[in-house]
Amino acid sequence: AVLKLVEWQPDATQLSFASADSPSARAGETQSLDCSGGGFAYPIFRVERYDTADIHSNTSNSDRMTVTVTGLYLITAHVEFSGTGGVDRELQIMLSTDTIIAATRIPPVTAGTTRVSVETLYSLSLGDYITVRVARISGSGFSVNGAAQYSPELAISRVE
Repeated sequence: AVLKLVEWQPDATQLSFASADSPSARAGETQSLDCSGGGFAYPIFRVERYDTADIHSNTSNSDRMTVTVTGLYLITAHVEFSGTGGVDRELQIMLSTDTIIAATRIPPVTAGTTRVSVETLYSLSLGDYITVRVARISGSGFSVNGAAQYSPELAISRVE
């Protein structure tokens, strides 16, 4: 694929590239997400790392990546959970907000934080969107830490 430079800023901190056949995006968040209420939580992603095809918005529906070209996608999600004790934690990649397409569950830790990643290859159609869901399976509360460059993060790249 040939990438075309579509935006350049003089300080070179932000470059935007476009590729018609390989859309991809990655976004994260720097603020923590309190999950002490139990059940499920959906992180938002207001810090865009890159976006080659308007897959993500920092201002509208920033909890998702929306497919702009049908194809096979590599999707990855990363979070750092805080808190200890008898709490199972689960990280899920969701098709819209109701279908789990990848998940990993982590048992309780006795000290510190737990960093978790999950990925999948999945066939997506134009207009499908991907979200991330975190869950407290049992026990007391926890948080998803906001940490520059790795938590929470969501990335999607068309591979075929």
